[in-house]
Amino acid sequence: MDREILYSLISKISGVSKGISDSTRIYHDLFISGEDAYEFFEEVHRAFGTDLYSLDFSKYFPDESESFIWGLLMRLGVKYKKKEITIGHLLEVIRKKAWFDP
Repeated sequence: MDREILYSLISKISGVSKGISDSTRIYHDLFISGEDAYEFFEEVHRAFGTDLYSLDFSKYFPDESESFIWGLLMRLGVKYKKKEITIGHLLEVIRKKAWFDP
């Protein structure tokens, strides 16, 4: 059940509804970043009651001013050096009800 709800939230924010799996990365594959990432994690908190207080966005996501440029560069094959969050990890966070780093 959690997986279906999470996939629905992902689809709502990213516009992607197919090809999502536990290994899908929130920024590196779906390009959810900046305000969209913040909104996505707020939705996760509302839907599951997950404590995300210790999530440091700057470790995982570019800010709004960087996200457009990095999105283009990544599509050209440039590797982004921020840490990755996968859907599988986020499902574990939801199950444990609190954020922990991958």
